[in-house]
Parts: sequence; structure tokens; C-alpha cells
Amino acid sequence: MVGEKDKTAMPPASMLARARACLLASFILAIGACDGADPLTDPSDNAGDVAAAGPVMFDTDGGSSRGGTPIGIFALPTTEFGSRYTGGLRNIYSKYLLKELAGIKARGGRVVLMFAGNERHYKDADGHFDLGKWKARVDNFKSTNFTSYVSDGTVLAHFLMDEPNDPANWNGKQVTAAQLEEMAEYSKRLWPSMPTVVRTEPAYLGAKPRYIDAAWAQYVQRKGTPTEYLRRHVADAEQRGLALIVGMNILKGTLGKTSFSAGQLREWGSAMLNSSYPCAFISWTYDANYLGRSDVKEAMDVLANKARTHQAKSCRGGNGQTSGSVPQPVEPPAPPVLPDPSEAPAPAAEIRLTITQWTASGRNYMRLTWAGATGSLVDIYRNGEMRGSTANDGRHTNSPWSRAGSTYAFKVCETGTSKCSKTVTATFGSQSR
Repeated sequence: MVGEKDKTAMPPASMLARARACLLASFILAIGACDGADPLTDPSDNAGDVAAAGPVMFDTDGGSSRGGTPIGIFALPTTEFGSRYTGGLRNIYSKYLLKELAGIKARGGRVVLMFAGNERHYKDADGHFDLGKWKARVDNFKSTNFTSYVSDGTVLAHFLMDEPNDPANWNGKQVTAAQLEEMAEYSKRLWPSMPTVVRTEPAYLGAKPRYIDAAWAQYVQRKGTPTEYLRRHVADAEQRGLALIVGMNILKGTLGKTSFSAGQLREWGSAMLNSSYPCAFISWTYDANYLGRSDVKEAMDVLANKARTHQAKSCRGGNGQTSGSVPQPVEPPAPPVLPDPSEAPAPAAEIRLTITQWTASGRNYMRLTWAGATGSLVDIYRNGEMRGSTANDGRHTNSPWSRAGSTYAFKVCETGTSKCSKTVTATFGSQSR
């Protein structure tokens, strides 16, 4: 609270400005997460929360480059993206999502998005994780088409959950690696091209996750030296085919649970940026007073300059990822022969769709190949349900769980139009999991 309102006169403009700043700062602090104790939170019961004041008007003079490792803060306001902060994690109202993403892109930023919000929204009566409630929260964003921001790299990943490994967050019952895979698989159904990330260290996610793309390792002083901490988690991520986001608890990460000094911030942050393996460096959390200090700004500028020396990379995991290389999407084994759409061009008025089926390592695959669509994106429909949008590059691989005799009907449509291919079906004769 700023103080009791004067009932006889309007306060000066400077007092109003300070009050608004305090309100925004306290709001933003509510949506961060700290290590080992406090969960990621949001301030209200609405789906996908950002400043309740509504959308913000953006300028475009941020001056940042989209190259390098994105570096930034949890809950970073859009107006703070620029040359110092090129990355962040945000939890945004669905109705404001496109405006916010446009502003972040205009300032050269890249962002990890969280849709489910505060964990209280997806717990059952016993305080344990409830997958159905989590899906319902995520579903609030199904009708918002932000795929272009995924394709151009503005959206780095979908942040599925914070600290599933901490039983204190879930009334003594951890969220398991199998449950996290279910969450990631659901995200992929809605947005096939958007990487998925969980804020937990790589080893917690099992031997080799199928749908989770990235882990998130956040450094605090009690976990040893930052150099050793980074080495261990990069090795764990590589072993599991995962991308890795790193960061630090800059507000409560010392042994005394105090904020980092400028020297610690510069030294430990530089150590965490010594590897080019991480796809982003995002720390907890936005605090205008701390980040506004001149010595902290200078330290952050040092880290930003170091982050810019790295090659930009995707947060998508995949086989064959090595330190310093750009992770590539997981590509299933190729079928014996793939049709070439250019050899059989479709008439201008229709989209021509063909399906190639094959089985490898006990799993069924379907390669959709099309021609005749215009625009940058197409929508993929399976069994009458839209499964998501993908780049209009003429091909898409699908591999659903299937049993003997399973039949799948596919259709490809230009995004936002009624121009579609004819429905083409594929039937598998043997069981696959």
C-alpha cells in the first residue's frame, strides 16, 4: 500500500507515478519462482496472467540483436527487452498475448511462455498435481494463433511446470517424469513446433524424454561452484538428448538467501555463460530496485556482452546434440521412398495431399506431403480435429499411439482459410506403442 488516499485533493503526478511503479513491481515479483522453496506464482485466478492494467504500447528502439544466447529475467516487462535483456519468461493473459509478443519481437527479444500459471490452479483436493486441471488452463490459449512467433524464434519454449521435483510444492507427492511427459505430449498436440521445457534439473526427467525438449537448471550458491554446476548439468542434458536453459537465483541465491552482489553476479554469471550449450540464460526474478542499481546494470551488461558471443540456438532437444552445436528437431527414421510434391504439382485451386506410411523400431510413422498451399503456415487436421499449425514446407511427420486396425484421416488447410486438401486416410495393421 502506498498510503491513505487524500480525500480533499488529488495527489501530485509524481506521487501517482510512484504508486503505479510500486504496484507494478509488487505484481511482477508475484509471478517469479525461487529455488527449492517458493513455486512460480501468478497474481490472480485468470488464465495466463500478465499486468491487469491491460496491453502496453511499445516502442521499437530496444537496440538488441536476436543473435547470441538470450539473457534475461523471469517476469521481464516488455519495455525492458533491449540491448541488456534479450530474453525472459512471461505468463500473459491470452487476450493480450499477440500484442505482447509483437512488442517483444519489435525489441529483438525472445521469450519462454507459461500458460498454466500458479500451481494452485492445477492441484486436486489433496494438494497433488491434477493433469486435467492443468490441461484446462493450457486450453485457454488454443484459439490464439501465435505460431508465427514460434516459427521466427520470438517464442523459445512452452514452460510446462516449475519444480515438479519439490514435494513441498505438491503436498508431499512429486510430479513424476511420466506425468511431465504427458504434459509435454499434450503441448505438442496443440503446438507441434513449440519446444517444451520444465524447470527441473535434467537428471529428474528420466533416461531420454520423448516429448520434453529442455530442462532448466537454476544456480544457487549452496549447489557448489557455478563452473562445476554447469558442467554437471550440461553433461546430464547431453546424455538425455535435452536442450538446457540455465539461470541464477539472483535475489535469494546466496548461502544467506540474500541477493547477489554485483561482483557475484558478474563472476558467477560469467562462469555460467562459459558453455555455449544452453539455449537461454534466464534468472529469477524481476525486481526494479535491484536491477536499477548502477553496479548491477554494469554487471548485467558484462553478461549480456558475453551472451552475444554465442551462436543463437533452438531450445528443441534432439539426438546427436553436442556442446556448442545447434539442437535439431528429432527426425524419425526415413521411409524407403518419399514422394516429391514438385513432380506432381497440384492445380492452383486445390491442395494435393499424399501420405507415406512406415514402421521403424516398433513404432508407426506417417509422412504427410502436400503441394498447392500458399502462405507461410498450414493447419494439420487429424480425424476431424485440428492438431496444430506448421510451416508450409510441404511435409510433416506424424506418429500417434496406434493399435491394430487404427485408421487416421488427415487434411491440410491453409491457415485462416477454407482452402483444404481432400481427406486422406492411413490404416495400420499391427499394434504399435
